[in-house]
Amino acid sequence: MPAVPTCRMPSSRSLAPIAALIVAFALGLLATRRPPAGSAPEPVAIASEAPTALELAAAPSPSPSVVRRTVRTETEVAPAGVAPEVRTLAGAAADDYARRARFPRSSQPLEDGVDPIVRDREVTPGRSMGPEGRRPTLVVWPEKTGFEAPAPIVVHAYLVHDDRKVDPRALRGEIRTQHGGVLAALEFHDDGAHGDAIANDLVYTALVAPGRERTLDFKGAQLVEVRAETKTGEERIATSGFLYNVPLAHLTGRYRDEVVDGNLVIRAEVQVDAAARFHLEATLGESDGTPLAWAQNAQMLDAGTGWIALTYWGLILRERGAAGPYRLSSVALSTTGEMPNQKNDVVSGAYVTQAHPVTAFSDRPYNDPDLLDAAARLRAETPVAGLEAGAAR
Repeated sequence: MPAVPTCRMPSSRSLAPIAALIVAFALGLLATRRPPAGSAPEPVAIASEAPTALELAAAPSPSPSVVRRTVRTETEVAPAGVAPEVRTLAGAAADDYARRARFPRSSQPLEDGVDPIVRDREVTPGRSMGPEGRRPTLVVWPEKTGFEAPAPIVVHAYLVHDDRKVDPRALRGEIRTQHGGVLAALEFHDDGAHGDAIANDLVYTALVAPGRERTLDFKGAQLVEVRAETKTGEERIATSGFLYNVPLAHLTGRYRDEVVDGNLVIRAEVQVDAAARFHLEATLGESDGTPLAWAQNAQMLDAGTGWIALTYWGLILRERGAAGPYRLSSVALSTTGEMPNQKNDVVSGAYVTQAHPVTAFSDRPYNDPDLLDAAARLRAETPVAGLEAGAAR
């Protein structure tokens, strides 16, 4: 292979694979980093088997990903033979690791004003047009991404043509398992009854009540398939999905809060039907509901009554300058240990804390050792050195 001249600069087209190398390198740092001996593991949800495509569509994970933030880039003078964009990308990635290290992964600030629990449970309708995009379009969606047993399952559907709903000649559907088995037929109504909210609005509703005797038949991620026949005799088929949850614990509605070591700790009481591992997450907001922080915890509980604690890192509240009382905007409990996790319905406006002053909270950063180590190693051992070595050969 001919030697590469040392004065040659990487082309803009070659930056994409270089950037990919940097990202892969950074991820490898975290994957290979081991926690120090004797350190206590951070409370997070346990991992299970990888979900199927349907489960991912119908049942988003209970734990939101790390909050997206705008990455601050810096202008640097790159060494000879190294594209400035590559050096900037490596530095920005290291800066992001260092910034995220200031908070534990189980307690994150919310900077975009969005409640991640509500966002992750937003329903995405299924849509189906005719051949070559012909209208009308069939729109189908479950009322929620998940239903907690023994609640009924509610599915909505309508035909729309140029933003105007139209009446179908026929409308029918089924709830199916992931293996294609039929769990129930869907009978749609637009009469203001049978779960339908408004009569004659051309939004059709089907309601299925499994009852306690069929709860386990419906448990898990299920598929909804709806067929509509248009006035011209064309067929539309649209699909969606949902979770039917059979959790093993429920929130009692009792909470308490205190400041511990400069952090806000909120404990939620849980009534447990059978011993299992449970995951709790909640969004903390200001008194007006503006999201401030998100926290999670997972632990084993025996049957009976127990408590799960959520810690909101003090630096988050200190930097936002937001004094209490704070409001638990959304609280979500799940039974883990199987895939998909069995999710309880989200509780909104569950609790209001005491009026804690901002000065009660610590300004101490968490200093996540894994993220700080990754940032340091990324700065010191970026693939740039390898590129220069290759150029010298």
